[in-house]
Amino acid sequence: MVFSKTNIGKHFFGKKAISIPALKNMTVKNASAQMARTLSTLVGSGIPLVEAVEISANVMGNVYFKEALQYGFIEFDRPLRHKSEGVVLM
Repeated sequence: MVFSKTNIGKHFFGKKAISIPALKNMTVKNASAQMARTLSTLVGSGIPLVEAVEISANVMGNVYFKEALQYGFIEFDRPLRHKSEGVVLM
């Protein structure tokens, strides 16, 4: 299945997995468990939370969950970056 390895294929199958009622619940629970396990392992190993979220996003199986984590990481990291430069946006 070469199609499933392409960006379009990943989005197609990712969308199908969260739009079919029988698969949606299992897909969401699987993604949540995968993210929780990865974050727990990384943070427990001493990796900073910001880096752990970024790494966790890269190991997500469903491209929509991966993109959601990456978007959340960008939105979370932006105020921290400005704060470290002396500019507080909050």
